[in-house]
Amino acid sequence: FVSPGGYICGEQTALVEAIQDHRAEPRNRPPELQTNGLHDMPTLLNNVETLAWVPSIVLRDGTWYAQQAARPDSRGARFFSVSGDVMRPGVVEVPVGITFGQLIDDYCGGMRTGEQLKAAALSGPSGGFVPAKIPLGSFPKSTQDRLPSQDGFVNLRDLELDVPLFRKWNLMLGGGIVVYGTSADMVEQAVVCQEFYRSESCGKCVPCRIGSTRFAELASAIQAGECTPQTIESLQRPDSVIAELGTTMRQTAICGLGTVAANPLSSLLTYFRDEIQPRLRESS
Repeated sequence: FVSPGGYICGEQTALVEAIQDHRAEPRNRPPELQTNGLHDMPTLLNNVETLAWVPSIVLRDGTWYAQQAARPDSRGARFFSVSGDVMRPGVVEVPVGITFGQLIDDYCGGMRTGEQLKAAALSGPSGGFVPAKIPLGSFPKSTQDRLPSQDGFVNLRDLELDVPLFRKWNLMLGGGIVVYGTSADMVEQAVVCQEFYRSESCGKCVPCRIGSTRFAELASAIQAGECTPQTIESLQRPDSVIAELGTTMRQTAICGLGTVAANPLSSLLTYFRDEIQPRLRESS
């Protein structure tokens, strides 16, 4: 079956619906696919990468797989699809636990000529934008004393690419990584990502449909110079429209799109105020 290609078809139940010639919308669960999947039959649905490891693990053992990692506490190897401002973009298989800097330098040929690392989307747009120098205070307090920091910042290049570690740091790590160099316009990138989510929302969840549209409008307003410093300050408050819509979407969305749709805009406001500042207009 050739997927229709929409982002929503990355959600398991939406893909099953598409295979059955229905509109690609997530199902309410339970029941789960393990009992009532394709044509209401028990269905196992995983990434090709996951299934591809199974024969080797069965023929050898789990220890063999685990030992491919780059650090003692990590397990196995995985694929990353790296795009953006690197010399050799593409798909690479790497030991789990290598640093982000090793991924760029050893597997992707380093940064593109004339570029220095500015930021990365470590789970595509889903995880938002992580700056090259991350404020130590952005990490949970329980992890801060174990992170390599200097002058109150953690170098993105030093982060080890291991999902359990990223969960402890409240960061997302996916299979698709976008690397941004110094020439990247992060406001423009936020607009592109928010418009992507607006277009890819299937519309089944009302908060997601409305929220993804509102986030795209806000990002476009920043890019167009329609916001004042006071507007930006209000968008960063705990009771802002971004926070309230984001919370509502996380609590009500059937699939993962609604839980991450606010991340490009919220990370732009958190880490890249210096790129927003020149676009602000004075208060009337």
